[in-house]
Amino acid sequence: HVKHRLQKCHFYPAALGGSNNPDNLFLMCKTCHSDSPDTQYPKQFFRFVRNRHLEGNIYVRAYKEAREVCRNKLDEFMNTFDSLEDMWDLMFDDINTHGFNYSQSSISSWLIEKCEEMDNDI
Repeated sequence: HVKHRLQKCHFYPAALGGSNNPDNLFLMCKTCHSDSPDTQYPKQFFRFVRNRHLEGNIYVRAYKEAREVCRNKLDEFMNTFDSLEDMWDLMFDDINTHGFNYSQSSISSWLIEKCEEMDNDI
């Protein structure tokens, strides 16, 4: 999923006394880096990394978030498309990036809005 440059991340943050030594650095995409915990507990940093990987990419996480809000409406909405590509094409007409990445919150918000529109159409 990473299409852009990786960033050097401190798993023990420099601002909290962590060093710039290679044994305190970890490569991450910009989104994961900004979402990662900024604490003095490296164990929690690596727990975040492991869980982020298990949670799936940004689209999977956004879908899960929207599903919690929309319940079964999201499945109903997605069934209105012949393919995921058709849905993505429509979505990318309505949302924009922060810099050069789509955010999880933008994707989730779009999915939730479309589910709410379905309720209004009934």
